[in-house]
Amino acid sequence: MSKRQATHKGECQICGRTQKLPTGVLSLHGYTVNWGFFNGVCTGAGFLPFEQDNSQIEGAIEAVTAQRDAMVKRAAEIRADTEPETAKATYYVPYQKARNGKGGYASVTVQTSDVHLGTKGLRSGDWVATVADNGHEYDALVAPRSVAQTPVEAAYYSNQAIAKEVDSNVEQATAYIAWQTRRNRDWAPRELRPISA
Repeated sequence: MSKRQATHKGECQICGRTQKLPTGVLSLHGYTVNWGFFNGVCTGAGFLPFEQDNSQIEGAIEAVTAQRDAMVKRAAEIRADTEPETAKATYYVPYQKARNGKGGYASVTVQTSDVHLGTKGLRSGDWVATVADNGHEYDALVAPRSVAQTPVEAAYYSNQAIAKEVDSNVEQATAYIAWQTRRNRDWAPRELRPISA
C-alpha cells in the first residue's frame, strides 16, 4: 500500500513551520530553532494546520508560560545562592582523546569542595576542578583567578553563566508567548497552500 501523496502544505500551530499535509494534518516534524527551549518532535504534528485551526495555541501559551515562570525562579535561585555546593566547569578534550573522535569543549558540574587553584599548563593560577573523561584527567575551568579569591566565590561566579543561559531561555519563551498571543488574537481561516508539481 502506498502512502497518500500530500497535495497541500500548512503552518504548524505550535512552531510555525510549514509542513506537508499527507493526511490532512501536519506530518511529523521537529521544532524550529527559533524557540531554543523545545526538543524532539513538535507537539503540533498530527493536528490541523494553523490555516484551518488554532485550538492548540492556548495550551501552548499556558505550557510555555509555566516553563518561563519556572526558569525565572531558577535564575533567581542561582543568583541568590552565594555559597553554592556545586559549580559549572568547562574543559577541552582534544580529538585524539575523545570518545567520539571529534573532541571539543565539555561542561560538567563539580563540587565546590573540589575547586582549587590550577598548577599546570594554561589553567595554572585559575580556579579549576580535576575531572576524568575517557581515562584522561583535565583541569576544568571554574573561574579565572582574577574574578574570585576563594573556591566558593569561583563557584558563584561560574554559576552566573548558568543564570545568564536561563535568562536567554526566558527571553525566547517570552518572545514565543508574544508571537503565539498575536497569532491567536488575529487568527482567521485561510486557504491551504498547494504543493506545486
